[in-house]
Amino acid sequence: MPRRLDFKLILSLTVLIVAISCISGYLNFRMQKDRLVEAMILGADQLCVAVGPGANWRDFCLLPFVTYS
Repeated sequence: MPRRLDFKLILSLTVLIVAISCISGYLNFRMQKDRLVEAMILGADQLCVAVGPGANWRDFCLLPFVTYS
């Protein structure tokens, strides 16, 4: 009887720890992605100020896809 209880306790704790780790990792990933997007937008806005008033950050998103002939 005690051996069966030990196995159930270890399995339950392992599943709980894995679930908490997965949730924590997902939330951390999402937060880092949001910070990266904010940093990219801030950098593009700063670049727009340096280039001139006629440009915005959406113009710079298209720059790698524009071909010059």
